[in-house]
Amino acid sequence: MRLVHPAPRGPGTTTPPVSPHLQRYRHSLAILQLADAEHPLLWQKFGTAFSEKATMTNQVLGRIASKARSLWISLWRFFAGGIVVGTAYYANFVDLKQPNVSVEITEIQQVTAAEIDLTATPAFPKARKLLLGEIPARLNLGRPLTFKLENLEQGVSRVKQKIVDDRERLLKYKERYEQLPTTPDRSASSPLQQENQRIPLRFLDEDDIESINSPTQLRLVNKQLEDQIKSQEKLIAGVEQEIKAYKEQAEKTDAKIILVAAVSNSGDGSTTLKPQALLRADLGQSNYLDIYLRVVGYETGVAEIKPRGTNILKFESQPIGSMAPQDKERFINFFKNTSPTNLYVADVKGNYHISNTIPFAQGIYEQKIFDGLKTYAAANRAK
Repeated sequence: MRLVHPAPRGPGTTTPPVSPHLQRYRHSLAILQLADAEHPLLWQKFGTAFSEKATMTNQVLGRIASKARSLWISLWRFFAGGIVVGTAYYANFVDLKQPNVSVEITEIQQVTAAEIDLTATPAFPKARKLLLGEIPARLNLGRPLTFKLENLEQGVSRVKQKIVDDRERLLKYKERYEQLPTTPDRSASSPLQQENQRIPLRFLDEDDIESINSPTQLRLVNKQLEDQIKSQEKLIAGVEQEIKAYKEQAEKTDAKIILVAAVSNSGDGSTTLKPQALLRADLGQSNYLDIYLRVVGYETGVAEIKPRGTNILKFESQPIGSMAPQDKERFINFFKNTSPTNLYVADVKGNYHISNTIPFAQGIYEQKIFDGLKTYAAANRAK
């Protein structure tokens, strides 16, 4: 490198003043040029020193990073251990297995709750004659004979079935009568003189029929059975009218709401429903009808819902006559319509649950299920 000196100025030339910064720059440049000329290894030494400093710096930074990493791992182990210990401690006081309850209403109906004393109630003269004539051996005249309305309807159904059976027996009697040889007393116009030979029909079975060889006796049996069938059919028609009239009156006073629901628990923890429940019907325009229900048979443990389990619960209300007059009137006016209705229940852990929505009417929801089954059956016919 060659050091260049400024050209001399002529006499009388004035040198302009130089700033301090420019002087320092020129001085530094001169020193570098001199060092470069006199010491060619200076830059190599400087680079070596700089590399050694960088290496030492990297080593220091590596040690710092290693210590920081060890500190971070220690802190992480500490906090992870604390979380495990805290979770175990918390689990001793809190059940981490929680239930998940769902409620599905499957049936709603209105039933008459009052018991009917057939020995004293004047509204059922034909029912008393029909049923008490059917079970005279069990009748204790010193005590009332009470039936619920549904039991009375079941009794009528049993008598209807008995009529069907009696008609089959009557056909067998007539077939046996045709098998007997022709005799003078087989004439349909001959009088039945042997009324004292009446045979109790409850003692006649198929084997007994084969043992009867007297045409007159068979004619007596046939007539007795035909008369009994006609009498029972007439009584049944009267009993059904009595039940209908009583039910229309009882629905306003003594009827109860019976609701059946499937309560499922899809969670891992068990729970138990409280016996109280609320049935709410939305009547529209912010009007509601609330009916209080209770679980039937709650003391037997039916309301305990185990993990991954389902229980079928039956809920029952108090008689409608116990409602407030305003609620009673709304119930009579709105029951059997399509007002959306839900069931609300609570469990012993303080959780509340709402059911599916059904119409506030008996039979409509069931019909909806039947219609769905028919549609599915039509779309999936067996091949």
